[in-house]
Amino acid sequence: MDSLLGAVRQRVVSEIGEKVDEGKIAEAVEMAWTDLRPIAEMVRDALAGPPATIRGRTSKVGGDEDWRQATADNADELRSKAGV
Repeated sequence: MDSLLGAVRQRVVSEIGEKVDEGKIAEAVEMAWTDLRPIAEMVRDALAGPPATIRGRTSKVGGDEDWRQATADNADELRSKAGV
């Protein structure tokens, strides 16, 4: 990450030249970011790793019965088991 920031800083300084002016700085930063953004995004994606795999139960309870309905029908029994 430090090398990427260094590259942006170096690019901005080289674009500005000897005369420092706020408008020129903003323009140089925008130009440097436009050029280096694909690299920054690639580094971000590499550090983030692969997408998460989330496992969950998607099958229905008792064959054709919808699990939400089964839970609603058994709510009192589930509460008593949980001590609620």
